[in-house]
Amino acid sequence: MCDAQTQRGFDYLHEESIEKELVCSICRDPYIDPVTIAGCRHTFCRSGIRRVLKNQPACPLCRH
Repeated sequence: MCDAQTQRGFDYLHEESIEKELVCSICRDPYIDPVTIAGCRHTFCRSGIRRVLKNQPACPLCRH
């Protein structure tokens, strides 16, 4: 789970009804502070992608 989701302080009602395009593939929660990687256009929560990029400087979906 991304840091932002841990700190959100609320739960989603009917979370299963949230469109898949609005869900971060790293933390599996709806985007909070989303960012898009310029080269490949994949979008992630800012805190999640920062954590991933510290260990591997590439998109976790396509390795771009």
